[in-house]
Amino acid sequence: MCRTENIVGMLKFTDHPTDLNSGNIYLSKIETFLKQGSEKIMDKNEGYLLLPDGERISYHDLVNIYRESGRYCQSYVSCFTVLYKNDFNLDGTLKDCIIRRLSQYSENRDFVLFSKKLPVIFQLMQSSTIELANKYFKKPSFTNGDKVQSFHTFNIWDFKNRIPSKLMSTIFKQIPNRFVIYNQCSQEMADFLSQNNLLEKLNKVDIGYYGNFIHYSDNFGTKIENRDKIRTLLNKGNEASREHLEKLLHSCFQIKETKYSLEHEYRLLITEFSNVNNKFPDAIKLLYPSTNISIDHGTITFTPFPSKWIPCKKIGHIKLNDFPQDPEKIVSQINQYEDPEFKKWWEENIDGKH
Repeated sequence: MCRTENIVGMLKFTDHPTDLNSGNIYLSKIETFLKQGSEKIMDKNEGYLLLPDGERISYHDLVNIYRESGRYCQSYVSCFTVLYKNDFNLDGTLKDCIIRRLSQYSENRDFVLFSKKLPVIFQLMQSSTIELANKYFKKPSFTNGDKVQSFHTFNIWDFKNRIPSKLMSTIFKQIPNRFVIYNQCSQEMADFLSQNNLLEKLNKVDIGYYGNFIHYSDNFGTKIENRDKIRTLLNKGNEASREHLEKLLHSCFQIKETKYSLEHEYRLLITEFSNVNNKFPDAIKLLYPSTNISIDHGTITFTPFPSKWIPCKKIGHIKLNDFPQDPEKIVSQINQYEDPEFKKWWEENIDGKH
């Protein structure tokens, strides 16, 4: 079962509350997540699929099978606790049983509260960030130090302003209520990107991006596939095999047994797929715009990220009215912007999505 009704908001414990409260979302490498999860939750089926013959197949098994076709991938995850109206007393205070459960998870860390619209913002981050949507655009580099790959989200208009208008239709398409970034690249567009050091020439990385509330069920596997069939599908080394692997990975990390249903969890899962056996980052960070952004003929101003930092010692004092209000708009103003097509799209697809 997956509950999405009567959600009040979400929270996340963190060692870096200032960063998180600014809307910078950190995703750990799956290997790190599994190690920490096994130590805290003791869920032996985390990262596994149950096959019809009773055998289990793990995330690592799936990745290794995919590697047999000469393709590679790495997944990253960020987890959030979901709170519902019935987690609170009639006076708006958090119930004692919920306080005890959250205290067990906190490990004396501060936490950040989020609007219940956080999943919507995640969706907009993906659809409005060119490097997440198109494999031909060069991905952010990461240093040898922390090896964190940081994506500056909502950068779609920056590229829209830099790309010649005659090339726009090869990357962007506006259709009713949606703006599409094609995962393709014409030769003319490739030449332009190459001239501006924006083209990913060798390691074209497809990015799988998926967020959802955890589904709690004792049937956490696949009913139709065995290990041999999975190997056959993943070893084809084509787009269909990548898409199939992505679905299997979703099941590995978006389904948990019912005995864990009190965790009330939401997860954002990002997977990088590559045809080159290069090093993947140790973590991914999605950066929310923190300043006004200058564009041709005007300025875009982002509203503050809908979040609230709460010290750990205040965990027993959370109230319903502590959760940030749902943002009516992500962008507070588009001043004197002279592209009516872009302004109309932004109002319909960003502001209008709420």
